Amino acid sequence: MEKPYDEEMLNKTAKTGAESFTESDLDEVLSQEKTAKKKAEKLGELAETVKLLWSMIIDYKNGDYREIPWKTIAAFGFAIAYLISPLDLVPDFIPVAGFLDDASLFALFLKLYAEDFKKYCEWKKNR
Repeated sequence: MEKPYDEEMLNKTAKTGAESFTESDLDEVLSQEKTAKKKAEKLGELAETVKLLWSMIIDYKNGDYREIPWKTIAAFGFAIAYLISPLDLVPDFIPVAGFLDDASLFALFLKLYAEDFKKYCEWKKNR
């Protein structure tokens, strides 16, 4: 099946977005919790993972979990900002395809930052 977006462009968007993501961007994302969680529900089996990523970002922001590099928080913060934004590679109003690029971005970051995410999950489980 052909993807409804350019994978090279998605990779470039991911890299640039994560590298430029700031603490104030994180605050903006966190202020849109309701929108983020509503859109996350449309990601199918990734929805629970996105909720856990949201929890990781909150724990980082609150200072409860700081055993994670900023670049990981920035990547997932950017992924959530991308999910929230109606303007991305494939607009969200396009049924099914509109969320494929969002899901692909999360999958890319989950692959790149798997070890950090795994450590957080272990920490969360043992709390």
